[in-house]
Amino acid sequence: MEKLHEIIQKNERKNFPFVPDKDFYNVVQINAKRWAKIYRNEVSPTLDEAKRIADFFNVEITELI
Repeated sequence: MEKLHEIIQKNERKNFPFVPDKDFYNVVQINAKRWAKIYRNEVSPTLDEAKRIADFFNVEITELI
């Protein structure tokens, strides 16, 4: 999931880093603790979670792999 870092960095605007908010957690249906573990590559997302993350960032699910 190190590609996740790249995708987030691509979607960030200069001086506006991505900070997950309540809307993000509601859309991807992942709580803050689980998101942190996925982001730090401590756990792998389920296929459903990966699909929702890909949809949120408007990328193909294969880009997360």
